[in-house]
Amino acid sequence: MPIKIPVEKTKTVEEGKHAFQIVEVSERTEPYHYVDVHFRLDGTDGVVVKKGFSAKITDGTALGKLLMSASIMLAVDTVMDVEGELVNKTGTLMTINKVSEKGCFARIVDDSIKFN
Repeated sequence: MPIKIPVEKTKTVEEGKHAFQIVEVSERTEPYHYVDVHFRLDGTDGVVVKKGFSAKITDGTALGKLLMSASIMLAVDTVMDVEGELVNKTGTLMTINKVSEKGCFARIVDDSIKFN
């Protein structure tokens, strides 16, 4: 049986400021334990970009700072439902395009994520 796969147009994102909604939070363990936050960008025909964070929460880690910037309180010695806390949050972020051997991809600028 032939394998039939539709050919799609490459989706691109203009560099600059974008409004977003967090649509997913996922976890991966290779090569280390990370949490990936998936941001759907407004005005981009549904493009989703993700940013990975080390899966450690303190007031000094990137993930902890992201949660605090979303007005989420960090309580020491508790377990946090990161997905439950972040999914559907909205705000703005900045992107730049990075070119690699695999193509051109939008990357989220560090420290540019601002919540409403």
